[in-house]
Parts: sequence; C-alpha cells; structure tokens
Amino acid sequence: MNPPAHRKISDGTALFDAHPHGVEAYLAQVNDPSKGDHERFEGVELPVHVRDNVYGNGAPAYTRETRPVHLGEVNVVIEDADGGGLELVIELSEAFAAAASTTIAGRDLGRAWYPDAAWENPDGTEAFADVDLVGRVKEHNAAYPAGPLAGLVPGVNRVRIW
Repeated sequence: MNPPAHRKISDGTALFDAHPHGVEAYLAQVNDPSKGDHERFEGVELPVHVRDNVYGNGAPAYTRETRPVHLGEVNVVIEDADGGGLELVIELSEAFAAAASTTIAGRDLGRAWYPDAAWENPDGTEAFADVDLVGRVKEHNAAYPAGPLAGLVPGVNRVRIW
C-alpha cells in the first residue's frame, strides 16, 4: 500500500506535527464565520492529543507531545523459543523506567470526535485498555509501561508471541 504523496512516513508520531494540538486549537483554526464551510474546513487537519509515548532508535515525537520519552537505541529481535514457537526479545535502556502511566480509561481519551460520545463498552460502562497484547490483565489504578506489553522492564525482555 502506497501512502498519499502528501504524507511523510515516520517511525514516530512526528507525522502529526501539522495537526492542531487539541480541540480548542482546531476550533480556533476553523472559527471564521465570514467563510463558508468549504473555505473554513478545507485542508485543516483534525486535532490530535499525543502524550506519554516512548520512542527508540531516533523515532521522532510529535512536536507538541506531552511527556514523550526517548530511549536511544532499542534492540529488538525475534528468536525461536524453547519447545517451539517464537519469542520477541527486546532490550530497553534505563530511561524506559520513566515511561509508565496508569491503565488508560475511556475518560482519559476525552470524547470520540465524530459521534461526540464517551469511550465505553456496549453496555454503557467505561472502557479500559486493561488487557495487554499477550493477555495480561492490568489493574485499573496501577502503573504500567507504555505500549502493548505490560510486563516490559529496563534491560532484556523475552516475550513469547507464538
């Protein structure tokens, strides 16, 4: 799949640099009542909220990100696991210890843009990102490292992925 010509491909979140940071900044860009809808909204990027991400190997962060953590070099390889299967082997610097936050809840995400709705489960209860990529359940008020794997720590990590 080829990306649109106007988009720079990135290993970080810097590709959002042209987007306004938050709804207020977006509304300030489109709030000129002397212009019609086509003039006001054409070419204006939707707002983003970028925070608490972790970057390795020089990946660039969104310029207005809140609390980005840059790790420097991160080594990642996939190896055959004992007894069959595959393991993801990730070596993280000590800076990774600073990249922790509590389990993300629907209220942390604000409201979904188009439906103007809360992030919730089908039964109306609050949604939580409380299960990691390999099925580890997270406590709601505990701190976990950024990313899809709740058990990562500084140093060498081995995660069975298959």
